[in-house]
Amino acid sequence: MDNEYKQKMELELLKKDISQLNKFMEDFNKSIDKLEDATDKIDKIVYIQEQKFHNQERFNKDIEHSLEEHRKEHNKDIAELHDRITNFENKLLIEIQNIKEDLSSKISEINKWRYMLMGAVAICSFLFAKLLDVMKLFR
Repeated sequence: MDNEYKQKMELELLKKDISQLNKFMEDFNKSIDKLEDATDKIDKIVYIQEQKFHNQERFNKDIEHSLEEHRKEHNKDIAELHDRITNFENKLLIEIQNIKEDLSSKISEINKWRYMLMGAVAICSFLFAKLLDVMKLFR
């Protein structure tokens, strides 16, 4: 009896151990399922982040391309403005030179007339003085 009791006891203990082991396995399986769910969610998050990263890279490349085109256009506009300013400056210099030459010729002509007028005044003064001398003689 003692032996039979021991065996029953051992059998009950084994049943209890198996029951605890089954409960442990169920909890372990639940934990594994939760880890699988978390892994799936993390995979989705990583995928979404990778997509966002790739989209951002494409966006950055588009912006870099756009900026480069704007820079080229800006440089072209600056060169065009520089050419226009240089052409305008040259035209102004030519116009100033023409005005200077025109004024020089007019001043030369005025000087000629001034000297002629001064000569005429001198002659008239001389003649008037002589006329006064002649008039004194007739008086």
